[in-house]
Amino acid sequence: MRTKTYPLLYGIIGALLVCFTTSPLAAQRDYNYYASNPRYVPVKDGWALDSIIGFTGAGGTGNRAYYKHDAAGRLIEELMYTPYQGVTGLVFNQFEFDDKGNETSITYNWDAGTSAWIPNSKIVDSYHHPINPNFPTGQAYYSWNGTGWVGMQKNETEYDNSGHQTIYTSYTWAENGWVPSMKSESVQGETVSSSWNQTTQSWEVYGKFRWTTTQMVM
Repeated sequence: MRTKTYPLLYGIIGALLVCFTTSPLAAQRDYNYYASNPRYVPVKDGWALDSIIGFTGAGGTGNRAYYKHDAAGRLIEELMYTPYQGVTGLVFNQFEFDDKGNETSITYNWDAGTSAWIPNSKIVDSYHHPINPNFPTGQAYYSWNGTGWVGMQKNETEYDNSGHQTIYTSYTWAENGWVPSMKSESVQGETVSSSWNQTTQSWEVYGKFRWTTTQMVM
């Protein structure tokens, strides 16, 4: 794999070394993009962001971040650590994709006592939007309890063929599985809100509202 590196000035106390692209200006733009979108590291013109290395004002090594991509250019590993503070690791993120493009991201934290990466959190994103394939239609959040994953929150959204939201459902975690909590259904200018009755195993309507739209003539 070919690598291009470019030094970037970072204030007056340090610098960054970005291994990525074809010009210092483009590298700075790509670093700025990463800084605001850490889960979506870009791939451009066949070049994938490989690493970001920071340097202290005294010339020592600062924060470091390393990345790996799959054959499709998708980010699959993100490793960050701070060697100048004597910390071997900070955060390790892994990203997995199924055959439908749905994404599972797992975050690990470094345990200095055991010198190992310990699972911390997991997010499962689903993508079934009829118009925008990159727009998540479902998200499930998990935390690690020491032996396994425990669900925290989950939501699912359904859309019609025009991209309008029709159903939104939220879930809570109970007894090692997801249980429905709230649901909102929208159709023909009306939204119906319901809550899940665990005893009767059914939805109970608790509110409705209607809306109208007016076309503005400019």
